[in-house]
Amino acid sequence: MPHRTTIRELLDRNRQWAESQTEEDPTYFARHAQGQTPPFLYIGCSDSRVPPTDIVGAGPGDLFVTRNIANLVKPDDVGMRSVLEYGVHVLKVEHVIVCGHTECGGVMASLAEDPLPGFLGAWLHGPRQLAERAHEELAKLEGKAKVDRMVELNVEAQVRTLAQLDCMKRAWDSGRQLHIHGWVYGLSGGHVRDLLTLTAENQTVVAAAE
Repeated sequence: MPHRTTIRELLDRNRQWAESQTEEDPTYFARHAQGQTPPFLYIGCSDSRVPPTDIVGAGPGDLFVTRNIANLVKPDDVGMRSVLEYGVHVLKVEHVIVCGHTECGGVMASLAEDPLPGFLGAWLHGPRQLAERAHEELAKLEGKAKVDRMVELNVEAQVRTLAQLDCMKRAWDSGRQLHIHGWVYGLSGGHVRDLLTLTAENQTVVAAAE
């Protein structure tokens, strides 16, 4: 059986990390304690295999982050909307990223014949509806290809929803150069694919350059 990290080990690693950061840069913590001005707001999946800062080589202060199962942008999600409002209108981020990933459990559940019970089922109601609308396309695919395509469709749907929120519209109407990006992270290879981008000038989904 593989070793499972304990709480004590996490705390010990924290102390080791803090000591090593101070040794490398004595001003590290004092500098970050002065405030944050991240250029990116990241909306991602809660999956433990997709750590936002790690997959793009970012450091503290680079990403303002909110995560949930299947990286959903739900207009009635007060938590996500609060993060979005703060990131866009207080921190003045320049880019909002919606990042999905392959082998996403939430996406797989949305493709299952029967919905999950309880809160999980309610949370994934939107992706299940999306899968139903895309039934004709998805029916031509099987296995990983089907899941991967649904991951893409889900990211596109969340980007479209994000672009319609008043928070984003107010920023664009004020002349802000704010970009929305839809990404897919591949678990098997570690690469991020830039799937689509929206801007104030082009508020329709456009394919990103390969």
